[in-house]
Amino acid sequence: MSWYYTRESIGQICFVLMLLLLQPLLLQNLDFEAIGKGILIDKSIFISMISVFTVPFIISFLPWNNSVPKDMVNVKELMGAPIEKLPSSIKELWLFFGFIVVGVVFEELICRQFLFFAINKTLGLGGDLLVIVTAILFSIGHWYQGWKGVLGTLVLGLVFGKALLVTENIMVPIILHFLNNLTVVHLSYKRIKAIKQAS
Repeated sequence: MSWYYTRESIGQICFVLMLLLLQPLLLQNLDFEAIGKGILIDKSIFISMISVFTVPFIISFLPWNNSVPKDMVNVKELMGAPIEKLPSSIKELWLFFGFIVVGVVFEELICRQFLFFAINKTLGLGGDLLVIVTAILFSIGHWYQGWKGVLGTLVLGLVFGKALLVTENIMVPIILHFLNNLTVVHLSYKRIKAIKQAS
């Protein structure tokens, strides 16, 4: 798994750098006047969502948490991620954490920043329709998690996209996305600990 995390992270970094070198306009500041806001929602709602997105992470620490499998050694998936894609040692956990950070930034730059710009310029879509289309594309990229993962990712994509539209700041969806993915890092740590205790 170590090589997988390293290879994927390097690939994602190289792809973003290639976009920046070949077409810096694609990752420029978005013209939110041209894109439109869609249904108006107060900016403070999305800023307050940052605390809401920490709830699953905090709950993952509680001993009575029912969302954490009882048998962490033989579990098949954690939060929709197949177990074979998750770390099985502390060293791999650190690489996995880096993979999560790079992956979150990569996905938000591509699925929000780049696709918002490209789809708005080429197809003329804007506002909430643009959020829906990019959320669908984002969710298709998570097909490996099965239909539940795709559906969950679609909802997250809608939230992340609307957060970008409303706040006009790519950091807000990046933070929300990172907080969401941080839970699987902690559950992976609990699984590694359970495997060590079982052996």
